[in-house]
Amino acid sequence: MPYDYDLIVAGAGSGGCVIAARVSEDPPLRVLLIESGPDYPNLEALPEDLRNVNHASFTDHDWHLEYTPSSTSRALPFARGRVVGGSSAVNTAIALRGVPEDYDEWARLDNPLWSWERVLPAFIRLENDLDFPDAPYHGASGPLPIRRHTREELVPFQAACMDAFCELGYPECADHNDPGSTGFGSHPMNKRGDLRISAASAYLAPARHRANLTILPDTDLARVLFKDGAVCGVEVRTNGVGHSISAPHVVLACGAIHTPAALIRSGIGPRDILERLGVGVVAALEGVGRNLMDHPAIGPTLYPRDGVVDWDMPVIQTTLRYTASGSDDRNDMQLEPLTFMHQVGGRMLCGIAACVFKSYSRGRLEFDSADIDAQPRILPD
Repeated sequence: MPYDYDLIVAGAGSGGCVIAARVSEDPPLRVLLIESGPDYPNLEALPEDLRNVNHASFTDHDWHLEYTPSSTSRALPFARGRVVGGSSAVNTAIALRGVPEDYDEWARLDNPLWSWERVLPAFIRLENDLDFPDAPYHGASGPLPIRRHTREELVPFQAACMDAFCELGYPECADHNDPGSTGFGSHPMNKRGDLRISAASAYLAPARHRANLTILPDTDLARVLFKDGAVCGVEVRTNGVGHSISAPHVVLACGAIHTPAALIRSGIGPRDILERLGVGVVAALEGVGRNLMDHPAIGPTLYPRDGVVDWDMPVIQTTLRYTASGSDDRNDMQLEPLTFMHQVGGRMLCGIAACVFKSYSRGRLEFDSADIDAQPRILPD
């Protein structure tokens, strides 16, 4: 019996959009891209919360997840994009690379393809750096435009933070994506004016005309299907109706939270969890839903003087990267000036987020049900 598709990509975020677009470059291959959220096929259809990069989108296209950062803290919102484009369609468009030492650490942990030397060509291919196109570590012809705010474009609060960092003796940094950079300066960002350039617009938009690419939005992945030990398709729910789609290859690109959940529902994960949930064991893999990493941050809030900040200003333009006292991890800290703080009603606030970018803590997912609508709990390990 012939398959419906040659490849099914589950999840149309930063990974899924790229994979579907690249594989569909081969005309004989039939590619299906499924996404739980809606699809906006062109710029005219794009709603304001997805178009305007000056604001992150926290409600209209969100999964409404919660996480518990420590054993003594309350559950907090954990924003993730539920739309074609994924979190790249709802974020503030920061295009900041990691430091080379971190990639080389992954290589030492037996992941040689993730060394800095191996990933740098991919960074170069994906970007069109509008400020440093001739630098040997930048690209000038990729699908993702990268630019930095000029000093004249900085809003008063962001400019004041830059002056303060300078007074404190930190070096000024023209390009935070220079492999050896540190200090303060404008963020590299993937945007044009106030338009966010997501993975959907950079990669998927040029591929939409291809006859061999199908995009199926409003479709939840229930589980991956197997026959005789091999993948044979997926079970999904589209607009509330369940059905199966066959394919010999399935790529799960559902993000750090929903990919493990999809694996668990498909019978792949820790044996004790699968047995507790009543899911047949396809493959017992203890690491599924474990070793989650993020950059913890605190955001001291400030009351600005009238007229200093405004909702229509860019929320993020600049940053300071530095190494914590006594640390061996270069650029493990970051101060992120926030022009305004998101809150419902009340007085206008601004702030500075202090972020740990070399975290040694880990998180895990707790699964209470194998139901398609059950969300995993995000907990400290």
